[in-house]
Amino acid sequence: MSSDKIIISCAGDKELARQVYSYLQANLSSSKGHNMHDPITLAEDEIEIMNDRNAVSQDDLYNILIDFLESDKEKYSEYEISDLENIFTVGIKKDLLKDMKTCEYCGYMSKDYDDMYMHRLVCAAITRL
Repeated sequence: MSSDKIIISCAGDKELARQVYSYLQANLSSSKGHNMHDPITLAEDEIEIMNDRNAVSQDDLYNILIDFLESDKEKYSEYEISDLENIFTVGIKKDLLKDMKTCEYCGYMSKDYDDMYMHRLVCAAITRL
């Protein structure tokens, strides 16, 4: 990995961030080549790993995060890890379209039933003009 800094976001879950932080401190020190010269810091719901010597590969870190989730399968059964370049996100994946209603006339989407009902009435009236 070419970046000097790796960020692990826990998607707003500060308690999860503390648990991941503790797990990383215990397990990264035993990971090949990583030492305390590459500090790990916790700020709110994000963990930052200074990886100045590129001692931790993205694959190694991903595997450590997987091991963390598997350490308590019951508690973390809905959690997933996603990564984009040097940012990992640990959290519960949500389907944003699951509860959406769609207007048959124009494709407008809303989660609110009353809003969609009113929209459909207006949309139907406009299409009849």
